[in-house]
Amino acid sequence: MGELWGWVSWIYGFWGNKWEAFSISVPFDKPLLLKENHLTDDMKNSPKLLIDTNILVAATRNRLGPSFALMQLVRSEKVTMCCSPALFLEYEEVLNRADQLAASGLLVSDMDAILNELAGKLVPVKTHYQWKPQLRDPADEMVLEAAVNAQVQAIVTYNLRDFGPAKLFGIPVLNPEQSFRQFNLAVPRSSQP
Repeated sequence: MGELWGWVSWIYGFWGNKWEAFSISVPFDKPLLLKENHLTDDMKNSPKLLIDTNILVAATRNRLGPSFALMQLVRSEKVTMCCSPALFLEYEEVLNRADQLAASGLLVSDMDAILNELAGKLVPVKTHYQWKPQLRDPADEMVLEAAVNAQVQAIVTYNLRDFGPAKLFGIPVLNPEQSFRQFNLAVPRSSQP
């Protein structure tokens, strides 16, 4: 009797000098093992977090604090940061407020450089499902929605109390110090921007 094949899948990939479709067949009794690149492996090993705006505010105001240390881990890609477009727009709006710029001692051009680098490091989140209303503060709803849609391992915020309903989705809510402990993250030693 011939070998029993489980399924056939069409895969589009770059082959030679053009994109082509090709199929693979997988037997029921043999698992399909695909070698992933190291970037994907690194992302699987790094915690996948959604970081609230108040953490970025704290990071820009204090380079010696845990928020800055956490953002340095995002910068070095030891932590995977997820963000929706709406949340990124909030980052931009809040970080460029006059009072925030004065408190951080940064210029608009500095903040734009920070946001541009951050945009290149984060994993974008498409909001497929909206879970409103879940939280007391309607402005926090987009944070929870992005976290649920991205299937993050935690929301990192200083606003722990208002994100209680996140546990209904199996998402822990941690402050930066707790996230270092939860995910066994090493605190970066440098205070370089």
